[in-house]
Amino acid sequence: MAPHALARRARRPGRLPPTPPRPPGPGPSDDRVHLLDGGARGEKQVDGEDCFVLRLDVGPSTLSSWSDGTAEVIRHGLTGFFSQRSGLLARLEDSQLTRIQAPGAPAMYWETTIASTLGDYRAADGAGGVHVAHAGRSTAYLARFGVGVRAARVVTRMEETWTIDDVAFDVPGLGPDAFIPPEEVRRSRFYDAMAAGGK
Repeated sequence: MAPHALARRARRPGRLPPTPPRPPGPGPSDDRVHLLDGGARGEKQVDGEDCFVLRLDVGPSTLSSWSDGTAEVIRHGLTGFFSQRSGLLARLEDSQLTRIQAPGAPAMYWETTIASTLGDYRAADGAGGVHVAHAGRSTAYLARFGVGVRAARVVTRMEETWTIDDVAFDVPGLGPDAFIPPEEVRRSRFYDAMAAGGK
C-alpha cells in the first residue's frame, strides 16, 4: 500500500463522506491508496504532525475466509494517520480479534494490536519517485482473555525500533515476491538452516 496518497471516491448512500483530497506532496500523481470500505475518521496529531485519519475494516466474507474449525477472526481493521502537510503515512495501527475454541474446551480470545510510527522518508531507487519510510518504531500488544484465564486479561507487550538501510525496486532476476534479507541476517545460522530447507 503506497503510504503517501489518497483518492477521492463518490459518496454512496449509507457510507461515510469521501476521503479528503490528496495533499500536495512527493510522489507520482497516479500513486494512490484506494480504500474501498474505508472512510475518513477525523483528524489527530501524531508526533506534532497534523494528520487526517482513515479507517479500513475487513469485510465479513474475508473474515470468514480467514477462519477455520477452531479459530474465528471476529474483526480486523487498519487505521492510518496521514500527514496533512506531506500526505505521507505517519502512523499505522493494525488490530485483530480472534476467538479460538478447541472441541470440548472453553473459548479463548486473542486480541493483537500493532502500532507503528514511520519516518525518515526517502525516494526509493527505481521506484519512480515513490518515497519509503526508512525508520520507525512498532509496538505490539497481544492480549488473551476468556474462561480459565486467571487475570481478567493477560497482556504481552513488545516494542521494536527499526531502520531500513536500502530499498530497491525492479531488481533484475528477482520476482515480485522476492526479498533479500540484510547481510547480518544472511550470515546467521538460522538463515543458513532455512535456506537449506529448514533442517
